[in-house]
Amino acid sequence: MKLKVRKSRLWKLYNLIFPNADINTVYIAFGRTIFIPKHGITQDLMIHEMTHLYQQKHSYFYAWIWWFKYVIDKKFRYSQELQAYSKQLKFAYQSFKHKDRNIAFKQRMQMKDSVAKTMSHPMYKDMVSYEQARKDIEEFIEKFFNL
Repeated sequence: MKLKVRKSRLWKLYNLIFPNADINTVYIAFGRTIFIPKHGITQDLMIHEMTHLYQQKHSYFYAWIWWFKYVIDKKFRYSQELQAYSKQLKFAYQSFKHKDRNIAFKQRMQMKDSVAKTMSHPMYKDMVSYEQARKDIEEFIEKFFNL
């Protein structure tokens, strides 16, 4: 896996397809490379983008197929993002430790809320409603991570 702190040529294409995305904050996973904006990448976001590399089989050939499906198929896009965001949340949950269970619970709820808002944002071309994203995130995390 490589990290490149520069804009990929894919950003222009991405911006044409997803005009509501802020191109200065978009991370792009392609094959074996994660293209990141100048401000860097957090560990939880690295988990998210590495999930996309895994989904693309760490292959530039499969990455083209994956991106084609991602662009044209809303259900496919949602399935891929649900998996990536759920892994990102799992990492964030495990990283956030607080002695007060109420504070920890509140923090987890805020994280879920933030992810559901992101997934339902127009930048993803209305792939899911906020309510559905919230429900699916909770189910995915319970089913696969026992959290």
